[in-house]
Amino acid sequence: MNRTDRKLLRDLVVVVALKLIVLSVLWFAFVRDQGVSVDAGRAAAALTSPASGLRASQGVNHGQ
Repeated sequence: MNRTDRKLLRDLVVVVALKLIVLSVLWFAFVRDQGVSVDAGRAAAALTSPASGLRASQGVNHGQ
């Protein structure tokens, strides 16, 4: 590994480390305390309902 490769590797490690630090700070500042309440009955109904409304809204008719 020559000197240029070592410098590039060091620069990449520094950039990735800085990005992780910035993302962690942003997560702690804005996301950590947010909560999502999920009603099990509504979630089950949404998962088991037919997707016919989705097809109609996308304009897909599949020969109908």
